Amino acid sequence: MSFALTSTGVALGQILPVQVSMSAARTLGTYFHGRAFKRGTGGTLFEQAFDVLIVGFLVIASGITRFYRGGGMMWMVCALAMTGIALLALGPAVELIRRQVVSLNARAVAPRIES
Repeated sequence: MSFALTSTGVALGQILPVQVSMSAARTLGTYFHGRAFKRGTGGTLFEQAFDVLIVGFLVIASGITRFYRGGGMMWMVCALAMTGIALLALGPAVELIRRQVVSLNARAVAPRIES
């Protein structure tokens, strides 16, 4: 089932942005387990946040290189330094993203009280 949903997301990714296609595929997969849209979005948020984190750090390296009018070697040194800092920031980032996903899922799967 997981492979089929991932394949669906990849197929949708040919015509939609990957964030939308994977969210739609996860929504299909969690349709019968609570509010599917929030759960699918939570999974996509968790997955895509790492890409945004790395791109953010590499933007800093590119900005430093441009400001000091450096070349490829300067960018490489800055990028390696930013990658090291990103690895140090990974633990807190994972915890923040995990709390967001748990928060989305907790609201999505609220227990029903029947009388």
